[in-house]
Amino acid sequence: MRSSDTAAVATVSSTGLVTGVAKGNAIITVTTVDGGFTSSITVNVTESTVVQPVIGSVVITSPASGTEYKWNSWVYITVNVKDTNSVALPGASVTVEIVGVNTYTGTTDSAGNYTASYRIPNRSTTGTFKVDAEATYGGSEPVHATSITFEVTGK
Repeated sequence: MRSSDTAAVATVSSTGLVTGVAKGNAIITVTTVDGGFTSSITVNVTESTVVQPVIGSVVITSPASGTEYKWNSWVYITVNVKDTNSVALPGASVTVEIVGVNTYTGTTDSAGNYTASYRIPNRSTTGTFKVDAEATYGGSEPVHATSITFEVTGK
């Protein structure tokens, strides 16, 4: 297992590739599968070594497409953003749209997640609702997630 104590400064992929994100220091730690041994190294990222991460994937991780909800219930839409090395991308800008209903914007957390919440009004329309999401990072072009749908069944 590999980890960085400061993902905002440097990330490390599952294959051990360390990527500088911003100027500063980060401790990269490697642990054996059985947890019996660890080794750490301090990485100093300077401005000349900073590599701008590129979005590799944007995925709506919840709810599962087709999930059913009743009136007055909450829908929590979570979007996960990773870079091209499949490492969580904190600080990405995310837009989530429940098409024709509402749009939410925010920034991913240290795990690369952003969650929007929507309460289905009492006696609202029933039927299928489409959810779209996209993310940008550092001025990049938007990367779109595969859309999902959820069902509002009423009472």
